Amino acid sequence: LARVLKRRGIKTNTVVGIMMERSLGMLMGIMSILKAGAVYLPVDSQYPENRIINMLENSHASFLLTNRAIVEEKSLASLARKRELEIILVDDLAEE
Repeated sequence: LARVLKRRGIKTNTVVGIMMERSLGMLMGIMSILKAGAVYLPVDSQYPENRIINMLENSHASFLLTNRAIVEEKSLASLARKRELEIILVDDLAEE
């Protein structure tokens, strides 16, 4: 997973938000972000949308690691279009 993240453009000191339910997948995501040399920003999916947007904007996060269910629930696609934020879906990474 760390190699896939690097291919996506994640470099040393890049801030990567991670918004997933607490699980083994979240732990793997955190470890992969750190292995890629990036910094992870934990974002709770239960936060209000305004708080999520502020956290991502204030941290200058370039990427958000999450899954499809959360993106649809929080309508994060509009956020990605509005600012330079690439959403990486863990659901799709299994194919890479």
